Amino acid sequence: MTSYCFEVWYKKPESAETENQIMEWVKPFRGRLDYREDNNKAICLTLEFPDYESAHAAYHLIHSKEFHVESFCAYGEYENWEDVN
Repeated sequence: MTSYCFEVWYKKPESAETENQIMEWVKPFRGRLDYREDNNKAICLTLEFPDYESAHAAYHLIHSKEFHVESFCAYGEYENWEDVN
């Protein structure tokens, strides 16, 4: 099964609350954090989803909350989506 992903960027100073809120928003879409990049100026979260529809809906939800989202794409194979809460 092909998974889909996108990136969410937000400026530092980081807040655990910000990241937790984003993860709560993607939870109903079965999204999971695949990678977290922390550079000097911003945080980038790569979020992965089991299907196009879930990723697309989550992308638009997070964008509507005025976060910078980009790089929506097919990502790769992932077999065990039952493990994703």
